[in-house]
Amino acid sequence: MQQMLTVQFVQVVLVLAATVWIVVEETGRRIVPDGALLILLASWALSVAWIAPLLHIVMAALIAVVIFGLGVLAFSRGMMGGGDVKLASIVVLSIDPFHLLQMIIVFYGLVLGYILMRVFAILVVASESSKMRSLRDEMRNLPLGIPLSMCLLVYTIMPFGAF
Repeated sequence: MQQMLTVQFVQVVLVLAATVWIVVEETGRRIVPDGALLILLASWALSVAWIAPLLHIVMAALIAVVIFGLGVLAFSRGMMGGGDVKLASIVVLSIDPFHLLQMIIVFYGLVLGYILMRVFAILVVASESSKMRSLRDEMRNLPLGIPLSMCLLVYTIMPFGAF
């Protein structure tokens, strides 16, 4: 039992570190760093090695492949960045398939909160200057890495966060 708690603690620390890194990079340079993705994969490997049942691993892997395929399609049409596609696949891979619906709801809540934050920031900037950017252009450039990584962090910290 103590060993499992230690594994879960290490997993939380890894996901927290990767999330902070992703948020900083997405906010500044608008990229999802590959190093942060490797940290998230290490966290997933840790949970697979210690905790996850084989059925959950196989189901999560199949869902992640589907999400990656859809992400590549979205990337080819300019709807998502490549880092967001990789991150979405890793997030889905890391979440127990039986908790995926709950985490989709959390993700959309985070996206909605992020959009409201961006709209508020745009309105503040617009009220301070005569130049207003198009709200549609601003929403097209929405970095998905921030809510995706936050969703995985919430999942990892919550009681059902361990496979």
